[in-house]
Amino acid sequence: MNILFVNNFRKRGGGEEFLRDLLPGLVSKGVSVGLLCRPHTPLAEMFKDSGIQVFPVDRNGLKGLNAIFKMAGIIRRGGYGIIDIQRGHDIVQTWLGALLSGRKPRLMYTPQVPEFIRSRFLLGRMTRIVTISRLKPRKRFNPR
Repeated sequence: MNILFVNNFRKRGGGEEFLRDLLPGLVSKGVSVGLLCRPHTPLAEMFKDSGIQVFPVDRNGLKGLNAIFKMAGIIRRGGYGIIDIQRGHDIVQTWLGALLSGRKPRLMYTPQVPEFIRSRFLLGRMTRIVTISRLKPRKRFNPR
């Protein structure tokens, strides 16, 4: 099984600490793990020389369009069957990259804050939504 994690956060927070614990455990179980993140961030440095394939890709502004094609190539070459998206603002680029990859990976969204993205359209692109902590929604939400 090949899993690509996508996290575009610039700093180090709870989600990044979650990945610091999770990813080495997956590798020890024989899972091929990739991490797509911003270059020169704590996350990119955290997994350097760890057995986890790190793909530092700049994803802002006009580079964001190029990032979609880079992501498609990473998904295709890595044979990733599952893509775990860590931040809501990464959904569109990841979804488009997955479509352009020529593969049909399962998309999973792991919201880490109570104010997660609630777009029916975007959440409808996900195969699964998984939380890593208890979330208290302000109102009942049904993405379908």
